[in-house]
Amino acid sequence: MFGYLGEGGAIQNLGVSGSVAGGVVVGGVVGNNDGTVSDCYNTGDVIGSYANVGGVVGLNCGTVSGSYNTGDVIGSDANVGGVVGNNDGTVSGSYNSGDVTGNDFVGGVVGWNSSGDVIDCYNTGTVSGGSGVGGVAGSNSGKGEVIESYNIGSIEGEQDVGGAVGYNYGTVTNC
Repeated sequence: MFGYLGEGGAIQNLGVSGSVAGGVVVGGVVGNNDGTVSDCYNTGDVIGSYANVGGVVGLNCGTVSGSYNTGDVIGSDANVGGVVGNNDGTVSGSYNSGDVTGNDFVGGVVGWNSSGDVIDCYNTGTVSGGSGVGGVAGSNSGKGEVIESYNIGSIEGEQDVGGAVGYNYGTVTNC
């Protein structure tokens, strides 16, 4: 729907139901978010041929809250997530129920939580990939935090595979 949402910008109460396809930084609602996305959803398939592919937001440096994805998310490279592909901001109160497929750092909620916070989120969809595959986050970095989140979907991968987080060198609390 939107390629870029700048700092201070906001998208609220928006639903997208069509399929979205692109290269890098692809999201069902917003490709690149520096603002606030709240109470939004995507029900269509999201397909990216490179990195940072998410059901709601491809690359998040802002805030995503109360949002969800039910469509399939397919990325050919890294950082593929049911809600957010690559997170440097905050993702809270959000969920994914679609199937998520990628190569590296593939997560039910967030593909790569590089230095952000994932709070009170969950996944029920099937997540599959190569390395760094997790039900909530595929990878959670040193400054990243995953808090009070859970997964009940099937997780399939080759290396660094986990029910909550695939590859973790950050903080995971009450998951």
